[in-house]
Amino acid sequence: VRLTHSQVSTLASAASEHGASFVDPSNWLCTETFCPAIIGTSVVYRDQLHLTDRFSRTRAPQIAAAIEFALAGPHP
Repeated sequence: VRLTHSQVSTLASAASEHGASFVDPSNWLCTETFCPAIIGTSVVYRDQLHLTDRFSRTRAPQIAAAIEFALAGPHP
C-alpha cells in the first residue's frame, strides 16, 4: 500500500515530534502510481499489508540501512 505524500509528511512530523525517526520504504516497492505484486521473480506481498519472507530477504540490505538510520536518532 503506497502512502500519499500527505500521509508520509504527517507520519514523519509525528515521529520527529516524539524524538523518533521515520523511514518510508514504499519507494523500494512501488512507483508513484503502482505497487506490483511481483518484482523480478519474487512475489512481493503475503497479504494486503505484509511482504513475503523471500522478498524481504532480497531487500535485507535496504532494511538494515533503514534500521541503522533509525537507531542513529532523529533526523531533521
